[in-house]
Amino acid sequence: MKYLFILLILLPALSFAQSNNKPGYIVTLQGDTIKGFITFKGWNTPDKIIFKNNADAVMQTYTPTKINGFGLKGGNTYQTYKGRISEDRMDLSSLSIGIDSTFSKDTVFLRVVKKGKNVTLLHYKDAIKDRFFIAEKNGPPTELIYRAYVSNIKNRTGLIETFDTKYQKQLHALRIKYRPDEAQLINAIQTAQYTEKDLVKIINKLN
Repeated sequence: MKYLFILLILLPALSFAQSNNKPGYIVTLQGDTIKGFITFKGWNTPDKIIFKNNADAVMQTYTPTKINGFGLKGGNTYQTYKGRISEDRMDLSSLSIGIDSTFSKDTVFLRVVKKGKNVTLLHYKDAIKDRFFIAEKNGPPTELIYRAYVSNIKNRTGLIETFDTKYQKQLHALRIKYRPDEAQLINAIQTAQYTEKDLVKIINKLN
């Protein structure tokens, strides 16, 4: 009876732990796809994943430097990115005076938001801010730049918060390349906010 009682207590925890292991796959540095199970903990863009290639295998940890990407069955896919990542802050209390163009070089996982024949939209989030990236066909991702900063122009309320919307210029360049005859796309890009919803609409039109 005692053992039955302990088992009844442990079953929910065991069931919960098992439910976190989702069918998925990893892509090795050699480009091979290995199917298995990924421990999913509700993350958006993780800095590492835990994977095993069958139910009885030992779980192994993979960072972006160890694999080229991974995916969850019926869920999100991720690809490894090695390159520049902007480091400017977006929260009002931490804004710089003038544009902060600092960046770091890192290797991270990017979530594939929308894949298309011409361009693909990707996303990366850390403790600093959300960032969107865009990749042309089989080319490497490039960050769509959006910065907030404090202007040194003063008015009655003090310093002015200003936005650098370079991402719109980047999208215009892609419009000229892939959809030069779609005049309506010009206004759509000019009014597009730096959000997944608005950027997906642009990506759909570019593809």
